[in-house]
Amino acid sequence: MNELLKSFGMFLRHNWFRIAICMPAVLCGTGAVVFAVWGVLEEQITARYSGEADRQFQAKNYASACICFERLVQLQPEQSEVLYGLGMTLDALGKSGRAAAILSSLAPSDRQGYAPAHLWQAKMVLRGTKSTRQALGAAEKHLLFVAQYEPANHEANALLGELYFKTGRWAQAEPYLRKAARDRPELRFLLANVDRSQGKRDEGRGQAELALMIFRKRAEARPDDREARVLGRGRLAPGGLSRRHRDPTAGAGPWGRPLLPSGARPGLCHPVGRLG
Repeated sequence: MNELLKSFGMFLRHNWFRIAICMPAVLCGTGAVVFAVWGVLEEQITARYSGEADRQFQAKNYASACICFERLVQLQPEQSEVLYGLGMTLDALGKSGRAAAILSSLAPSDRQGYAPAHLWQAKMVLRGTKSTRQALGAAEKHLLFVAQYEPANHEANALLGELYFKTGRWAQAEPYLRKAARDRPELRFLLANVDRSQGKRDEGRGQAELALMIFRKRAEARPDDREARVLGRGRLAPGGLSRRHRDPTAGAGPWGRPLLPSGARPGLCHPVGRLG
């Protein structure tokens, strides 16, 4: 044993310079391995929390979903999707103050921000029953951000089209209603009014007839669908649309019904899709 230690000591004395030169490379290699392993583990942990947050939110287990999103925020504090998911979950839990603070930070009024948060902000305004001109202007600005960066967002297009229609801005309403009507056929009645207001009577009548056909077929397929029965009833008069068809979204409120029912929560669908 003594001989072995003596030989090792002689090796160190004769080769200390080479060992010193190689040591940084050894340490760097070890560090690189550690960082690579940690990176893989972090990705796996993030994916697991993301999947669980998705499942719990879809199951309306908002308390459990909130725990997952809180963990994700610690792992990815700069990720807009994660912050948005936490904000939506807090809103579902009724913690509106903290939810609004998070979502407002993601949807600044003077720059792009995060499109889903802009949409949420607009809905918060439009579900009110006494929206002021200033509030409607703010909602319009948020919706325009969404439409600019997500032009195929049918919900934003529908809300913009309705907003412009209900405030008498026919030409601005038309392109948004035309996009949104593909998924929401009741908006074809509004589009028919917009076309007629711009002198396009034949196009307007065509939109209304198409909407009537869609709702009649829906009522036949689903007799318990009251909206389809009401909107598919009757026929177009030579002079234009009946009162029920001029604005199928109309009702109580200062300028027609609010675009969202006052009791509705804006956007209780999965907040971010799949994060993982």
